[in-house]
Amino acid sequence: MPIKPDRWAGVPGIAATVVDARTFQPITQTGRVGLIALRPGWPAMMRSYWHNPKGYADKFKNGWYLCGDRASIDPDGYFWFVGATTM
Repeated sequence: MPIKPDRWAGVPGIAATVVDARTFQPITQTGRVGLIALRPGWPAMMRSYWHNPKGYADKFKNGWYLCGDRASIDPDGYFWFVGATTM
């Protein structure tokens, strides 16, 4: 994907999407704000928090790691950051 200012296209080796904050299901509508969720792909993503494996495990919902950021996805598949959560 070409680089676009103020947008994020993801990271090679890690699946990324935006999920609904209540159901944790991927959002399919463009422009709808939700939580950024990552599906780990080793070795591209950490496997645990340092000395806190439970804290790391608690960040997973439906197999997605919730990083704490909110965003929407535009029609081209780029992420638009909206803000952070207090997860």
